[in-house]
Amino acid sequence: RPPPPKDWSKLGALVFGVLTVLSTLGLFGAHHWTLDLSNHFRLYFALAALLCGAFTLLFSRRGLAALFFVLGLVNGAGVAPLYLDTGAQARDGAVPLTILHFNVNSQNHRRAEIIEFIREQDADLVFILEVGPEWGPLLSELAPQYEVIEYAPSFDNFGIAAVGRVPTHGSRVRRDNPLGLAALEVELEWDGAPLVVHGVHTYPPMGRRNAAARDTQLLNLAREVGADTRSTLVVGDF
Repeated sequence: RPPPPKDWSKLGALVFGVLTVLSTLGLFGAHHWTLDLSNHFRLYFALAALLCGAFTLLFSRRGLAALFFVLGLVNGAGVAPLYLDTGAQARDGAVPLTILHFNVNSQNHRRAEIIEFIREQDADLVFILEVGPEWGPLLSELAPQYEVIEYAPSFDNFGIAAVGRVPTHGSRVRRDNPLGLAALEVELEWDGAPLVVHGVHTYPPMGRRNAAARDTQLLNLAREVGADTRSTLVVGDF
């Protein structure tokens, strides 16, 4: 097989260097929010590195291909648990609970289609994000299939609502976070035991203040969940 053109070799090395730098930045995400953004793209870094490795291997550049493959595996290892079966099994006879967590986008005007989609999913519990004041009448259209549990509209992108077709024991709108964003807490009894479900929409980590606020909100929620003796689920757009 003929050797690759020098330009291709230089390009391969450049791409490897860029992917390596981007992958490394996320390791220092605790020091600045801009570095943390790199962690959002580890799956893409992994796929890009593996594809580049396969392409480089075609030109018999085994050393560079091996580096690409190692970089792809390192990035892939960080996100693999999110996609692989962890082996956790529900106990025999457990009743499944279906939850739909739906960011409808405040700029999306296809609301009739959204309502129809929610009906079709027929989930037990539905959290709807980015709802404004115009969503009040729309949520009522889900009856009798769904009952409105909580509705906290907002003129920005952080309104939130919950509807359900299962009985609840209580619910509340929470704003105990640095930015005062609405989050929902719904308590129900499921399969003979109490269950608390938190619906959360955090602010994007854009800027030091907002990144710190998001981290504080999630850290406080994690501590609360850890101290709660009841079964707890957290669903959200983080």
